[in-house]
Amino acid sequence: MISPGRLVPVCGALVALLSTSTPARAQCELEIQEFAPPDGQVGDAFAYRIARAGDLAVMAAPFDDDLGLDAGSAYVYERDPVAGWVFRAKLLGTSGTAGDLFGYSVAVAGETVLVGAPGHDALVQDRGIVYAYERDRHGNWREVARFAPAGGGE
Repeated sequence: MISPGRLVPVCGALVALLSTSTPARAQCELEIQEFAPPDGQVGDAFAYRIARAGDLAVMAAPFDDDLGLDAGSAYVYERDPVAGWVFRAKLLGTSGTAGDLFGYSVAVAGETVLVGAPGHDALVQDRGIVYAYERDRHGNWREVARFAPAGGGE
């Protein structure tokens, strides 16, 4: 445990070290970037969930209303070495409707983005579904699969 009297000199030395380091020698620069969806609205809950793998990130907005009240959406960002994180696509459930909460859960696995929609009605109310998206050869994100619970029960 560092006593309060020792904390200031330690922090002062760290600040001095960081402020005198040349960019070539700095090993861990702090990257700060603000994210905002290009079409965000109040109440969308942008970044409610975030998933990242390598240079690919997805940020959920489960209360987005593009396909109906609380249908949801997800935003795909890609890290560019010069520009930082760049918006690439807005994903919507291809069979999405109001109340789906598309984006309530998100994941990135390699070059695949998975988006959960627990309120999706597939034969049964609020049965839920997971959408899988991948980039095509033109750089567009396309749905490649949907996963729903087996059977007809809730």
